[in-house]
Amino acid sequence: MKLVTVCSCLLAGSTALLWTPRQDKRAAKPWMQAESREVGSVRLSVDDTAVLHRLPNPYHGTNLVSHWNPVGDSPEMVRAYSQLGFKLLRFPGGVTAHFYDWKQPKRISNVNLSPADAYRVAQSSGGEMIFQTNAANDRPSGGGKKGAKKQGAAPKPTGLHYDSCGEHAAAWARECLRSGIKVAYWEIGNEPEMDAPKELKADPDATYRWYNRKFEEHARAIKAADPKAKLMGPASTNIYYWWRLGNLERFLKAHGNRYGTGLVDAVSVHYYPEAWKLDWPEARAVPSKWPGAMKFIRETIRKYDTRPLPVYVTEWNFSGGTNNATAGKLSNALGCADIVGLFRQTGVAGHTHFCLQRIRNNWGMLASASDSREPSAPSPTYFAMAIAARLEGDVLRVKSDKDKKTVVSSYGARAADGSLRIMAINKTLAKQTVTLDFALFKPSGRPMDLYTLEGLKGGLGSAKVRYNGVEDPHPERDSLPAPRRITAAGPCRIELPPLSMALAVFPR
Repeated sequence: MKLVTVCSCLLAGSTALLWTPRQDKRAAKPWMQAESREVGSVRLSVDDTAVLHRLPNPYHGTNLVSHWNPVGDSPEMVRAYSQLGFKLLRFPGGVTAHFYDWKQPKRISNVNLSPADAYRVAQSSGGEMIFQTNAANDRPSGGGKKGAKKQGAAPKPTGLHYDSCGEHAAAWARECLRSGIKVAYWEIGNEPEMDAPKELKADPDATYRWYNRKFEEHARAIKAADPKAKLMGPASTNIYYWWRLGNLERFLKAHGNRYGTGLVDAVSVHYYPEAWKLDWPEARAVPSKWPGAMKFIRETIRKYDTRPLPVYVTEWNFSGGTNNATAGKLSNALGCADIVGLFRQTGVAGHTHFCLQRIRNNWGMLASASDSREPSAPSPTYFAMAIAARLEGDVLRVKSDKDKKTVVSSYGARAADGSLRIMAINKTLAKQTVTLDFALFKPSGRPMDLYTLEGLKGGLGSAKVRYNGVEDPHPERDSLPAPRRITAAGPCRIELPPLSMALAVFPR
């Protein structure tokens, strides 16, 4: 760190071996040799006089998977989660909703968590639940659908039956009221395109006739049990389904208030851009495509509903997956943080990243048993999301004199405590000097807390990081390192090394 006549915050440099996702090799690529390594400069203009969006609280969240999760709610996992800053927890997490019995979860093989267990995890950070109902499965336990994202062997039969009727979901709502579990939303089912009856899945119209009936059945039953309950759907699989195939339109036509039941309180979709298929010059620009998707969602809502329905992205990830190892690399961390910034910038009302646990060949932030790291140890994405979660409150406009898609992306916020918060992500192989200008706020002589993240070695392929100046922290057993407190003596400049990110917090 270097302080002269300006606020200059320097992260240690890192080597620039880059991400070659499909083969996971470290051989140099032509674009690596062609991209400039010269120090760049970026000027960010923060408009702290106007608010783009006022977003609800809680906002940031993740998915806790009920099945195949031996680490489950271990003390180490809960300690790490409690420091992440997330306030929404979606459970039972993805496709497992359709072979999960909330009444008797642990009587089914490979199920490790009950709703009460999940809520204890959420409470460790003062959070709330998004509970998914079973809308697709009435078969004997052990016959649950494996779904699009396999996460392990299907449960073994126990003589129990899954129950996808609305009354079963309503009984869950009544139990949450009785036991004091705070439920932000009830999400009806999961990915209808993947989990509809086999004979319907080839026909989107048939799939959504089935799903829309199930949504109405569950929604009316839950509302009868808890009139204050909020319902969301359709939890559609990916852009291809909810946009290109028109499934969001099929859902809102049935349940928006212009032509349908009006039962939906919020729209939920999933977003998996699969950036692992691209080399970094293209992958780093992938998040910038989200605003077009959000525009489509808004236009579709307006077509079928008079209300400005909130939009939640209840599953998403920049990269990751069951067929690659990118969830454990710095590349995924930077991409995920960028997506969070764009969700906020476009007015997404909340998100639940997929998912909390299992790094290797999955999407997780914390290791599970027999993983690429010891149980509950963090991936780089954990730290990027711990930084992004501190981007909260009102959304401010940040203009840049450089390309946000490929150079430095930036996002601004004014938190409830009045603090100004600016997040910047360096996507290049060169160090970038970032100068912050504000419309009203004067940083000179004012303190600033600086959160920082970079890879330890291997550039985008790095599996371990330096967070707030500390190498390879372990939040599952220790407190997260505190940010650096710096006092500006002039214009505020942040020195971002190659492939890194930072969050500047200016207390009120």
